[in-house]
Amino acid sequence: LFQYFFIKNSFSIFNEKYLLIANNFFKVLLILNILSFLNLNFFKKLLTFVSIYFLIYSLTTGFDRLYVDSIISLIIPLLFLIFKKNLSKVDAFLFILLFITIPSLKFSGIIVIFGLSLIFISLSVIEKNFKNSLFILFCLILSYFLNSFHHNKDVLLKKSLYNKPSEEIYQNRNQFYNINNELKVISREYRKDKIDNKYRIEILIVNFKELSKKSIYHTKTFLVFNKIFERLQVDLKFYEFKLNLWIWIILISILTSIVFKRDKNIVITSLLYILFIISYFIILVSWAIMNNLVNPDLTIEQSWQRHLGVLIFGYILYLIIKILNTYNFGYFNYSIILSIIVMITVPNSFRNFLSFNIILKDEYWNKSFKMRNEIRYLAEEIQTKIPKYSKVIVCNIDNFKGYFYPVLRYELIDINTIKNDDYRLKDFINKLDKKRNNNNNLFILISDNQNINIEVSKIFDLNKVYYSKILYNKNSILYKLENN
Repeated sequence: LFQYFFIKNSFSIFNEKYLLIANNFFKVLLILNILSFLNLNFFKKLLTFVSIYFLIYSLTTGFDRLYVDSIISLIIPLLFLIFKKNLSKVDAFLFILLFITIPSLKFSGIIVIFGLSLIFISLSVIEKNFKNSLFILFCLILSYFLNSFHHNKDVLLKKSLYNKPSEEIYQNRNQFYNINNELKVISREYRKDKIDNKYRIEILIVNFKELSKKSIYHTKTFLVFNKIFERLQVDLKFYEFKLNLWIWIILISILTSIVFKRDKNIVITSLLYILFIISYFIILVSWAIMNNLVNPDLTIEQSWQRHLGVLIFGYILYLIIKILNTYNFGYFNYSIILSIIVMITVPNSFRNFLSFNIILKDEYWNKSFKMRNEIRYLAEEIQTKIPKYSKVIVCNIDNFKGYFYPVLRYELIDINTIKNDDYRLKDFINKLDKKRNNNNNLFILISDNQNINIEVSKIFDLNKVYYSKILYNKNSILYKLENN
């Protein structure tokens, strides 16, 4: 709703700047609501706000990205704080609103609210508060129906737009109808026969080992200090210790023991939440197996660190709020807490307070800025060459390592894109748009050091597909594909 408000009252088309303002406005609003549960003076609340700001950059997406993960991570502690109160009508309404928002933001939010619901219902049963259990069940049912409507592709609120379709809309709708039989086996399908039951356990074990090897999202020690040393050209670098899942679970246990003196049920809550985090990871691995998102080394092709970071941040923040309300910390204690958080935050968290000239002097940030601009210019050229809602197969994997496709897909907001090794490629190509024939225009994007014949032959029979170059932009070439 906030995003819709900002966009509709700014521009009638997609605008990144205003959408970012809307996202950050919502985040600040959530943080202010969380701070309202603290019985502290203004300056202590301000220090807490600053601590939350830096911590959110460590465990999830910060204020400089349009990911909704940080919004979900802020909703989680707010749900816990509201649930622990004697729910008034206003509290109940706010709880329902936040509850149904999570799955509306992203599909994985369904798992989040289901896990939280099990925790809330379990706590209600233990406390023999069956009224709260029924309330959570009501929220689940309401969320199910609202999100079934929200994610339903068949729902058209403005059917009048298509009441009088012209012949032009349908004249080329069968353009790739027979391509269904010409598609070759795409790169990921060869793994299907390998991912049987005996491999599933092995994949799960391999990925559980990754929990010890990799940090949760960006959580490492001394990243900011090492960046400062680098900028000052000081020959000094602190060891960047990775904060993996088990370290964060230990931290949750420590914070739980501190809260335990005033809240005896917090131990059960924390145990249930830790089980939820681990279960969530197992679900991510299982989903990757079912959708063939498994690498040759058996690791999964998912940003599980970011997913788990959302859950960890939400509960850590809830425990911190409980502790701050329990103990009367002085400003010295707040300074120590803030210093520890700054020690594990990322340099990007300070970028919002620096001038553009200073940012460009940093080699990494300058390179990232140029990369983003180059992809943006490519996207703008593509949009001038092909119709809206066309389909583009992206083979351009050499440029900017793993950043090229996510950024390009984001910039091509009104173009359908897919990677050439995506398991859904076959459905993507064969899907016909009954309302807009432009969806049946098919293109392929490669880098200038890739061979078009080789890339096309990986997907189609070269004797039955014709391609023509329509765009050359520095390192990228766009071709239109047609039946021969």
